[in-house]
Amino acid sequence: TFAELDDQMPGAYEAWRNDPWNLHPPEGESMTDVAERVCKVLDALAEQYPGHRPVAVVAHSHVIRAALSRALSKTEVMNLDLPTGSIVSVDWGAGSPAQLNWIHTFASDQPTLAGEVKRLLATS
Repeated sequence: TFAELDDQMPGAYEAWRNDPWNLHPPEGESMTDVAERVCKVLDALAEQYPGHRPVAVVAHSHVIRAALSRALSKTEVMNLDLPTGSIVSVDWGAGSPAQLNWIHTFASDQPTLAGEVKRLLATS
């Protein structure tokens, strides 16, 4: 838990939250490292399933954030609200910027379109 982490390494989580894209936790990865690893896998999937064929990927929220760093700024992806069970629709091309289509967090009956997501992030 975060409380246990803070007991074992006081201030470590807060330091990571302040600079997740550059900070390397002991025996861990920065978000930049995670993004590089995740994007390689997604690029391989895009090459394996070309032509806008839908592919479902199930992942934790920080893996989703890492992938979305090709579609949004690093600050924006860290500010996204991605509760468990969220669904994110992204158009992905190997080696190119990703296009966020929508995010569905089950807070409403309808997914939140990319333009609205960006508007909400700009005001947060």
